Amino acid sequence: IDPPPPNPTAAAATPARVGQPGPPYRNWWTWETPNFRIFHKDYDLAERVARAAEEAREHLIRRWSGTGPRGTWSPKCDIYLYPTAEVFQAETQQPPDSPGFSNIVLNPGRVDGRRINVNLDARSHRPDLISALLPHELTHIVLADSFTAQQIPRWADEGMACLAEPPAEQQRRATDLAKHLDNNLLFHLDALMGVSDYPDGKHWELFYAQSVSLTRFLVERGTPAQFVRFVQAAQRNGYDAELRRVYKIDGLAALERQWLAHVRKNATAVAAASDSKERR
Repeated sequence: IDPPPPNPTAAAATPARVGQPGPPYRNWWTWETPNFRIFHKDYDLAERVARAAEEAREHLIRRWSGTGPRGTWSPKCDIYLYPTAEVFQAETQQPPDSPGFSNIVLNPGRVDGRRINVNLDARSHRPDLISALLPHELTHIVLADSFTAQQIPRWADEGMACLAEPPAEQQRRATDLAKHLDNNLLFHLDALMGVSDYPDGKHWELFYAQSVSLTRFLVERGTPAQFVRFVQAAQRNGYDAELRRVYKIDGLAALERQWLAHVRKNATAVAAASDSKERR
């Protein structure tokens, strides 16, 4: 199928387009940039997603590596923009209320596949879907290049991805954490940092909230790139040794004490902000 022609009025009112139409694939139109292939049904949305993806990729690489991008991705990252929840579920076998997710194919020493799946129907209850989901999932894709020998720990992967979300989403996660703190339901850090897969669905909210809180706590003690190197080294040498070497924290037990004190202090601020909103 041929893609629709560009809208000349829209093109004149916006910056130069990023990328260009690619060859059709099955029942999809495609839009290609140096690092992405967008599979879509909406020409203008695809170009906006392509622009956002290229900008986010460069920002995330600089943030977590401390340097700029080194070349383009091969293979490119495929982004599928599913127009309805029904199509999303049929094509991905994921629940129709899921906003989206990413897939990464790793082989020793390299990334062989990059893909992000977006359920556009989720915009009905998540107007910020693209601005929230795309940076989160792209963080996973970007980080995979630094963890080709061994999969990145789940807590660190999700913690860094959540740091890419809009402020409102991060505030929601802080509220989630404060709620679980009040109920004394937090994971012990050895359990959180030792998990190799996602916990049961009933614990997802806590897992994400605690992961991003712990990640932020460590990132703020140094730099984002230093945190990535810490996680890489901890996979070889263990968390206790690398906490002492990198952050001058005397192992996991000391980290848990310091982090909990930090969380309790922040929970007070979160509660005060919530009370202030309710009084308005």
